[in-house]
Amino acid sequence: MIDQIRSMAIFAKVAEAGSFRGAARLLGLSPSVVSQHISNLETRLGLPLIYRSTRNFSLTPDGARLLSSAQKMVAAAEEGLDVFSDIASEPVGVIRMSLPRILNNEVIVALLTRFADLYPGIALRIMFTDEKSNMVRDGLDLVLRVGSLEDSSLKARKLGDIPCFLVASPDYVAKQKKLTHARDLEEWKFIRHEYIKDEIEMTHPQEGKVVVLGKDQISVDSSSAIIGFALAGAGVAVVLDFSVKQALEEGRLVKLLPEWKLMAPGIYAVYPANSSRNSLARKLVDYLIQNLPNARGARRRHASID
Repeated sequence: MIDQIRSMAIFAKVAEAGSFRGAARLLGLSPSVVSQHISNLETRLGLPLIYRSTRNFSLTPDGARLLSSAQKMVAAAEEGLDVFSDIASEPVGVIRMSLPRILNNEVIVALLTRFADLYPGIALRIMFTDEKSNMVRDGLDLVLRVGSLEDSSLKARKLGDIPCFLVASPDYVAKQKKLTHARDLEEWKFIRHEYIKDEIEMTHPQEGKVVVLGKDQISVDSSSAIIGFALAGAGVAVVLDFSVKQALEEGRLVKLLPEWKLMAPGIYAVYPANSSRNSLARKLVDYLIQNLPNARGARRRHASID
């Protein structure tokens, strides 16, 4: 029975990694050992669990059925062990996480610094990138995402909504016709982000909803670059509330049509479906929900970052 339980745990990791080699790397085993465990499990059950070929890897219908039980088994074991880890004087371990560059600001950095002070035994390995991360491939425990999320086998917890608005440099504004309505922005240049929709939905208490497209000349793949180009006078930028606070205070950027509201994007913490309730990553998520500005009504849902 013990050997079969071990093989089921390895099978769950193979399905998570999407390959024998990937699972072997995560488990610290050789690919041949991982493959042997899967073969033993298939022999014991008398059923194929994985379709294998040189290019493709997928679960059989029976494999998909077994995976659900295997994941629950692993999660239960991890939760049981986590109960005893909580008894320790302080949590110890590493959280490997990825954040979009727009969250590389004083608010988020200050929160993470306070978390590190609260838990000196937890090491934070933080990667700021606007590229979509693959949690298994990149060995991540936690990913923060801004905006809408698609469904997948991953789990996500909403940390809150972040107000956003339009900004431009005073020099750029001075060169344009005076703004009196959101539709006037159709003649203004927008600095695009390749991962954000070009259409901007704006709402006014009396005027109702308007969708603005505007003109575009510059498109970037970095949220911090959008702010840089806005500061340089390249056009209008859609920014998060806390990302340009200093530039607004110093007068290097100005808000456009503040009476018009933009849809506030959500900020989500994404983690593997089998992440235990008492894991270090979930501890950080709980901390962020308690301390992040505008973190209200946090909720769980499926998410996708692959």
